[in-house]
Formats: sequence, C-alpha cells, structure tokens
Amino acid sequence: MIDVAPHSIRKDMSYIGEAGVQGSSGYNVEYLKSHLAKNLSLDILRKACVVGTGRLGSAILAYSGFAETSFSVVAGFDSSINVVESLKTSIPLFPASEIPSVVAKMGIELAIVTVPAAAAQLTADRLILGGIKGIVNFSAAAMTSNKADVHIRNMDIVTEFTYLSALIAAN
Repeated sequence: MIDVAPHSIRKDMSYIGEAGVQGSSGYNVEYLKSHLAKNLSLDILRKACVVGTGRLGSAILAYSGFAETSFSVVAGFDSSINVVESLKTSIPLFPASEIPSVVAKMGIELAIVTVPAAAAQLTADRLILGGIKGIVNFSAAAMTSNKADVHIRNMDIVTEFTYLSALIAAN
C-alpha cells in the first residue's frame, strides 16, 4: 500500500528486535503496533506545550487528535498577557516569560512553536532552559540548540510545497 518493497520493511523492522512471525497473510497487526509503540517509546505519555496562541497555536490547542495518542498538550504560552487572560481554552495558559519554570515544574518534554520569526530563538532558549527535549517549530525562522539531547524539527511550508510539487510533477 505504501509502495515499499517487503524486504525493506523487514530490514527496517529488524532494527527494533523481534516483531513477530510473518505468516502467509503478513504480521499480526495488533502485536506489531504494540511492539513498535514499546520500542519507539510511544507507549509513554509525553507532555507538550504550545508557544504562540495566534491562529495556528489556538487551532493546535483545540485539536482533538491528541486524545488518542500518547501526547498530551498541558500548557500554552503567549507573550501577550491580554491573550493569556482572554483566550478560551481548557488548557492552562501562561505568559511566555514563565516558560522555563512552567516547563520544568510540569515536566513538559515537547513543544510546538508558532511565534513570529523574531521571537523564535528566544523561545527555543527558554524552552531548553526549562528542560524541553523536542520542538516542532512552525515559525518562519530556523531554531538551533547547542544541546545534543534537544531535538528540533524546523517546519518550512515552502519546502513542503516544493516537495509536493516535485511529487505531482513525477506523476
């Protein structure tokens, strides 16, 4: 279904240990899902936060898709105290200046950042100071970290459109 050769799938799966026996109809799907979740630590609840509660950040705060995953958005941050006080959400909101202390106190490991480009690196620095381990960055500026145990995914819409355009052209 995903246009990947079976031997490639078997080879990739060998890196995570025994994933069950492939029978004539394939792998036991439930066992395989459980095995993958355990080996990729997807069975551990990971707390996340959203920094920047404009249109995109607010949409992520309202996203119901996290309910069936091991990810839980437990806090939101914004630099505008007016937004923090007026935005209606069931998720607690805090001023951006409190990121390090709230992230540390709540044990938040993941962040989604939707701030303007000018605030991106300061936001990353605050998150890292609080002990964050992973950032998905939707701002227009690339973030960096000098800590090897902090992982950042800089999302660039133009790059993604370029990739999709190439796929369309290949058809």
